This record gives sequence, structure tokens and C-alpha cells, in this order.
Amino acid sequence: MLSDEKRTVISLFTRRSILALKGVTSQSTSENPWVVHLRIAVSTNGELNSCVGALIDNRWVLTAATCMENVRYVWIRYGADNVINPKLVTETSTARILGDIALISINRHVEYTENINAIALASIDDEVPAIGTLCGYGAGPGYSPGEQLVCSEWILEPLGDGTIIGISEDVPATQYDIGAPLVSNGVQIGVLVLPIEGFESAVFVNPAIYRDWIEEQTGIEL
Repeated sequence: MLSDEKRTVISLFTRRSILALKGVTSQSTSENPWVVHLRIAVSTNGELNSCVGALIDNRWVLTAATCMENVRYVWIRYGADNVINPKLVTETSTARILGDIALISINRHVEYTENINAIALASIDDEVPAIGTLCGYGAGPGYSPGEQLVCSEWILEPLGDGTIIGISEDVPATQYDIGAPLVSNGVQIGVLVLPIEGFESAVFVNPAIYRDWIEEQTGIEL
């Protein structure tokens, strides 16, 4: 962990004793319809990886760049309160990467429903709030990929370069949550890029710093 991040985590631990977090919050895609589960086949070996992403348009998913490295196929599960029973599954092999984020091109037009809908992205002038909500699937027994959607509140501190440090009350982020959307008031303010194990904390990148590139690549007017 970088020294600035260490200092920020210590500060957040202090603030956590003051702010009253709700801990685990809504665990339903009807209230978090933008959350998608990603199952990824990589070209370098026969392994399957798990990540999380956010639907930002009928044809695009936003996630972390590390999730799309050496990608061969991606299975996108929508409306998945449990990854075993999603409302919809699509498959694609097309992703575009810049810096810490990646855009996944969906191979069809995804219709919006109660459990499947896009989320707005933060603007560059938006202030990072003190608390945000992170939804992911965590880890299961034996630190295998988790299957059940879990959402929790995080205390946040921006570092000024588009990086946000967050700390959780009791739901730590795992490697299987990388790419998960950090949300406040229905707007995505972060993408999980690095869980910090042992500190109940994580590093996020604000998608606002990539807005111009996202619009250029997708044709979406954000």
C-alpha cells in the first residue's frame, strides 16, 4: 500500500467510529439494477475469473481494466441476486481498456427491466460524498467466488487524482469484487480496482476522469 493510502486508511478508521454505517444494505438487483456479474475466460490459461461491472447503457458495461486483461470470452449476468439464477446472460469477447477502467461491448441491445437498468456516471465537478454503497458477490467457502449479491456502505476519502480510498464496516471487498460499482444517490462515483486485504479497505477510481474517453468509445452522451 502507498504511504498516502496508508494515511488515508488510518484516517478513515478514525472516522468510522464517528459515522454510523448501515453495514450490509439492500441485496436485490431491483434496487441495484445496474450491477452485473462477470465470468471471464482468459487466453493465457484455461482458468475462469470472476469480476463485477456496471451497466451504463443498453450495449456497454463498465468494469476494471485488470478484469479484461487477456480476455477471451466474457459471460455477463444481469439481474443476478444469485449468479446461478440471473435474469439474463450475454456473451462477448470485445473490451476496450484505458488506464484503470475497461468498457465491455455487449453483443446485443439489452432491454431494461425492473432488475436490469443502466446507471449514470459522475461528472468531473461532482464532489465525492462521505459514504457510498458497493455491491458485489464476495468470496464463498474456501475463498471461492461468491454467488450471492451483497451490498454494503463504505466511508470514502478522495485523494485528488481520481483515486478514492474506502473503508467498510464489516464487509471487506475481495478479488472477485474488482470492477464493482461504487454508488451514491443513483450515480456511479467509483470502480473498485484494488481490495486492500487485512485493512477492510479498497482503492477505487472515479469514472468521471474517463468521461470523455467513455463518450468517444461508446457514442453515449453522458
